[in-house]
Amino acid sequence: DPMESVRRNSAFCVGMLCQATEKQLAPHFPHILHCLAPLCQRTAEEQNGGDSGGADIDNTLSAVARMIRSAPEAVPLQQVLPVILDALPLRADHEEGENIYNCLIDLLKSKDEATMSLFARVAGALGTVLVEGSKSNDATKAMAITAIHDLAMSPDHKDLLSAAVGAGPSTWGPEVTQAVTTAASGNMPLPTSSAE
Repeated sequence: DPMESVRRNSAFCVGMLCQATEKQLAPHFPHILHCLAPLCQRTAEEQNGGDSGGADIDNTLSAVARMIRSAPEAVPLQQVLPVILDALPLRADHEEGENIYNCLIDLLKSKDEATMSLFARVAGALGTVLVEGSKSNDATKAMAITAIHDLAMSPDHKDLLSAAVGAGPSTWGPEVTQAVTTAASGNMPLPTSSAE
């Protein structure tokens, strides 16, 4: 549809339907993913045309995160996660951040093989939430701070995080590397509104 609001609301409804029905729609996930994929893989020119502020992409990412959380075994994570990571950070609908980043954090905690193979990219995505000027809401920032610190303390993740931070300046850039390093050390305060 040419209208972003239609694409945005359609993606949101698909995500909520998948969440509400849990595993019942899992057999249909390949078709749903096929329908959602074009929203995540648009060129910069396509994303900037018309009324597109990016909320349709953000809601599509959130819909896919809801699918993963409902039935992870029904989602080809090896193919889907790189698309999600390429489409981050969020552009307009920052309320979807909690769902998307929490999904990524849960996959890391479960030591999902596909997610672990993309560990540095996922950690970098969490770090983008924390850089100066990030429009992520305070709850998403608090979640990212806590997750990065937990990863730094986890015997299963700390070496991977350390290696990712070491390569960070060349892969993430200095701002994200600094944000991840500060959060990992436990020296990044939680945002005020989420600490209450």
